Amino acid sequence: MKWLLKAFIQRSIGLLPASERINYFFQHQVAKNLPVSDETLDEKIALAARRIDLFLKFGNGVPLGKAHIMEFGAGWDMLGPLTMYALGVKQQLVLDITPHLRFELINNALERLAKRTARFEELTGREALSFEGPAVKSKDDLLQRFGIDYRAPLDAAKTGFAEVSIDFISTNSTLEHISAPELPQIMAESFRILTPGGVICHFVDMKDHYSYFDTNISKYNFLKFTQFIWKIVNSPLQYQNRLRLPQYRSLVTDAGFEILYEEIDKATDRELYDLSLLDVHPDFKEHFGEADLSAQIYRVVARKPLR
Repeated sequence: MKWLLKAFIQRSIGLLPASERINYFFQHQVAKNLPVSDETLDEKIALAARRIDLFLKFGNGVPLGKAHIMEFGAGWDMLGPLTMYALGVKQQLVLDITPHLRFELINNALERLAKRTARFEELTGREALSFEGPAVKSKDDLLQRFGIDYRAPLDAAKTGFAEVSIDFISTNSTLEHISAPELPQIMAESFRILTPGGVICHFVDMKDHYSYFDTNISKYNFLKFTQFIWKIVNSPLQYQNRLRLPQYRSLVTDAGFEILYEEIDKATDRELYDLSLLDVHPDFKEHFGEADLSAQIYRVVARKPLR
């Protein structure tokens, strides 16, 4: 099975010293997943623009040019933060638990974005700031040119930032890669540093990520394993916590946030059929109904109360 081989390779790499650099070499030189394809580039632009739209609709009313925005788990190429810059965001804190920044990927993204202004504006529905300029060579360049303050390694559960100092916190396909015990701490820290009326916006992909490249398995394949077996298979470089929709919703409300908006990508009839054929482990089958078990992507916006 292709997914099992990839999981084994990634887990083996993850246990090695300098695993981050080795994984980058593998993704860049062997798997050829980096730089991202034009299709993925467009997707990242659209998703970042969507998060900004949600902030403007549900946020505390602070203009983009004055808002303090934080993202964690932004990845290697900074496409999300660069998109937000082009839409008018001037102050961004970008956190990673492990340093992922790769200037060759950032500069590749900038070159492509500069050539695709019309496509960028088509995807975002807004006029974009220019990406033209010299190559980015340092974190200071990112800060001075784009207002992106990159901090890594830094734990989103222990930022050290001042209370009520951030207006908007967002992630894209990040929470599902964080272990369940750590997520309440991250939510509590987000609540602490947000301004009253500030919002969080998280896009969570609850599918088995190995199904993206192995079409022989379903999007729910990882639900058939015991906790013990999944712990063995689960790679630290592609960690998946397997949490389901009600668990994410509870993480948000238990931290004190008021949910303002939810969007859920549901399974098709064919996918529900695939799920019915899967020998789902009792840990999941006995605790979740079909709708909660089969939900694929969860987009949530929640507000810190004004008092």
